[in-house]
Amino acid sequence: MRAERGKFAFGFGVCVVVLIAFFVGCAEVKGNDQATPLVLPKIDRRPKSADFKRGVLRSLPKHQANSTDPFEVDLRGYDLSELDMTSAAADLAFSSFDDRTVWPAADRLPKGFDPNGITETGKNPGLGVRSLHAQGITGRGVGIAIIDQPLLVEHREYADRLRFYEEINVLPWQAAQMHGPAVASIAVGRTVGVAPEADLYYIGHWPIDLFGAVFGKERAMNFTYGARAIHRMLEVNEQLPEDRKIRVISISIGWSSSQTGYQEIAEAAAEAKAAGMLVICSSVEAVHGFRFHGLGCDPTGDRDDFNAYRPACWGQHMYAGRNRLLVPMDVRTTASPTGKDEYVFYGQGGWSWSIPYIAGVYALAAQVDPNVAPDQFWALAMKTGRMVQYKGGALGPILDPVTLIAALKAGELTDPDTVKAELKKYGPTTARRTDIPGKMEQLDVNNATHQDVVALFGPPRNYAWDSETYGPNDLPGRYIMSYSDAFNVFIMRDHVVEVRFDSVDVGYAFRNAIRIGSTLDDVLKVLGPPTETVAGQKIGWQDGILYRDIDGVKGQGYYARADQGVRIFLMNDRVMGLYITRTDPLPGRN
Repeated sequence: MRAERGKFAFGFGVCVVVLIAFFVGCAEVKGNDQATPLVLPKIDRRPKSADFKRGVLRSLPKHQANSTDPFEVDLRGYDLSELDMTSAAADLAFSSFDDRTVWPAADRLPKGFDPNGITETGKNPGLGVRSLHAQGITGRGVGIAIIDQPLLVEHREYADRLRFYEEINVLPWQAAQMHGPAVASIAVGRTVGVAPEADLYYIGHWPIDLFGAVFGKERAMNFTYGARAIHRMLEVNEQLPEDRKIRVISISIGWSSSQTGYQEIAEAAAEAKAAGMLVICSSVEAVHGFRFHGLGCDPTGDRDDFNAYRPACWGQHMYAGRNRLLVPMDVRTTASPTGKDEYVFYGQGGWSWSIPYIAGVYALAAQVDPNVAPDQFWALAMKTGRMVQYKGGALGPILDPVTLIAALKAGELTDPDTVKAELKKYGPTTARRTDIPGKMEQLDVNNATHQDVVALFGPPRNYAWDSETYGPNDLPGRYIMSYSDAFNVFIMRDHVVEVRFDSVDVGYAFRNAIRIGSTLDDVLKVLGPPTETVAGQKIGWQDGILYRDIDGVKGQGYYARADQGVRIFLMNDRVMGLYITRTDPLPGRN
């Protein structure tokens, strides 16, 4: 009997594999037959709307300071009618909700909190974009390609702009996902979009190996699917008339050399760049050399008022240096995956929302000047970007679409050498590799003061804390001495707490072994095994515990060893943050 049961299990497993392989094969694009002209619109599948299957919520989630979870206060689809939320204004400021959220009566909501008003305000792309629409600058005749998750193709925001929808590495029964409708509507949405009359070409795909996901194995990232999608967009573009070409590809994800398919997608992106396209993605610095970041705003703030913007909830260390183009990211209303006429408000965002915004502005620029190139566009965007005051410091440059378009019309920065010189002003600001390793050997972190840091490394480019900048004679009790995007020092009560290395290898290696880019295996060989491994959960910041796949993000990790004076932040299981910490108590503590 046991043998028969095993035979059945094996046979059933084979059938499942065959069926999934068949369906995945059916869903994947085989490549366009060049002998057969492309007939548009071409919609290969219509994924059903999403259903979050949520019911009554008994208690309101709380916002935690410094949280990296954009869905920490996720109210989408919940029935909140039984809650008393009169004192929940602080938490609701970070919330996400949709048209299916059921709210309590007005007398059980915070004073002045109006979900419908917030939703409507969040539809405005802001930064004066709608004033360009009023002038007929809408992206008409320009193609935007998006490669993202399965799309609710019939949503009213973009259904009449969608000319092409295919899928790669998607199972045929999978419903629309939240990501697709959001990025599509931000780019070309009729009411929420930046370029509401641009043509939309969309490939739905998953950048993971689906077999691993189906059988409970690790969801390994695999960018060969994304590379195929880029190549498919290039094939499609070859068949489009000259006045309807795809000018920009928007991909709300990034890739690194440690991931499967890196070489393929890097080469595909380079091909698209060589074809004259802007490839805007989280890896845009590797593709084009451009840098950007997102902005936040009060949920009720005027999106056309540049002074209403502030640093976003995520990535606050990226505002120093003024070499990133800043664009809206938080507090956005987008198309919802739950229905063709439904909307969702996201209190917190990420680069995923900024990327299609930039794609939309590029489409506006390409309508005004069909000869515009990515380098010229970015140079003009940085040059014309708006600087505003925030908490006593400067914030910017913020993308100013109106001024950018005016500069483009005036023929500014048309000479390639002038463009190159302009872009050079905004290159990465990293300390020289040869300066830091030797000086770190001279720095006694346990005893060093502010003055010791200045004596070794010189004065920082700025002093900052909580997005506010300070002068050297007006410093608070704690602050960051910012030397570059990659090298900073945390000071408290005039003493060094931590020396921080982020993202870029400047030559320093902890114990001559762990540096930016080192693998998790390298880290564990040097620091030793953790006392416990926690996977797929929120980060708890506990010493000695290895946090893996934090918040479900594959490869995102954290490991601290206070006894050895180091904290490690991981992305794709490689060191992206190397923080050298005190092992002795800070002087003056009780």
